[in-house]
Amino acid sequence: MDNPPIFYLNSDIKTAEMKRASSSFKRITKNVEYTNIIFVTVSDQNSNNILIYSDGAGNNEYIESIYKDYKSLVYSDKNILDDDWKLIEIICNELVNKCTRINIGKKISNSESDEFSDFIARCRVKGSLVICLYTSDIHSDEIWEYGVKDLYFRRVIKKWIDNFAWDKALNNSSKIETSANITLNNELKVLNFAFYLGGRGMPQRLFGFSRTDRKKGLIGYGWM
Repeated sequence: MDNPPIFYLNSDIKTAEMKRASSSFKRITKNVEYTNIIFVTVSDQNSNNILIYSDGAGNNEYIESIYKDYKSLVYSDKNILDDDWKLIEIICNELVNKCTRINIGKKISNSESDEFSDFIARCRVKGSLVICLYTSDIHSDEIWEYGVKDLYFRRVIKKWIDNFAWDKALNNSSKIETSANITLNNELKVLNFAFYLGGRGMPQRLFGFSRTDRKKGLIGYGWM
């Protein structure tokens, strides 16, 4: 099995409930082989914790076996029942028992971000599909259907790619600014994690930005 892709998904609760986001999610992942799903969300709290949540059903044995190798990762059986989790339940539907949620604090350091990246890489080798998820406010149809948001995201991603190229050239380093060390709102912070984990290039797939796709309730990108 090849490493599953990295997805960035964005929706709001009302749209997801009304517009069959679960069916859209199944279409997005239709030809993707994976053993389990990891959802990456960003906490509203100013903490440096990286929390892994499990329902205790024993469906995340590999994750449970390796998280102890990383001092910045904390395991918990008490999930936060917030809007992010509601959205996970909506889009995953009956697949929710195959999900693990990782919630990242706003103030994680560079070393913690590097640890998290390494942890995710190991999980992907074992077949984990990684989805960086942002639950937005109620979407404006004009903004989303006509691609205004897509254009904005593309410009942001292109800037990150340019920054990475210059940093690598000037510092002879593979490091890049990540959400750990630049100031971003939560929406861009989640997108930045997907960009970083996906190899720091342009995404190969996009979905949900056209007027027809918007009816499905999800927008996002895929680093394949």
